[in-house]
Amino acid sequence: MGTRNILAAASQARVERIIHTSSVAAIGAGEYGQAIDETYQSPVEKLIGDYKKSKYWAEQEAIKAVKLGQDIVIVNPSTPIGAWDLKPTPTGDMIVRFLQRKMPFYLNTGLNLTGLKQFC
Repeated sequence: MGTRNILAAASQARVERIIHTSSVAAIGAGEYGQAIDETYQSPVEKLIGDYKKSKYWAEQEAIKAVKLGQDIVIVNPSTPIGAWDLKPTPTGDMIVRFLQRKMPFYLNTGLNLTGLKQFC
């Protein structure tokens, strides 16, 4: 409902273009060994947890708004990292712990990294 309201307000305010920051979590995962891209979509029932489902439903609202004529770019980052990861995120925390030599690092997955930069 929140995304729907924001998009409606943006439409009313005649915002020219919206960047909807979704998540790779909204896409889900394919079968083991199956290569997927942003055109793939797991059934919502297979998305684990409220976070992933909420990202999916918000993205569906953005897709509906596109079909109604709004100019919306949907991005699905998986792993934001960088200087502005202040908490840090769980992924950022793993990187910090690795750099502090508090944990080993093994990577057996597929992911992309999105660097966070300060914009002035």
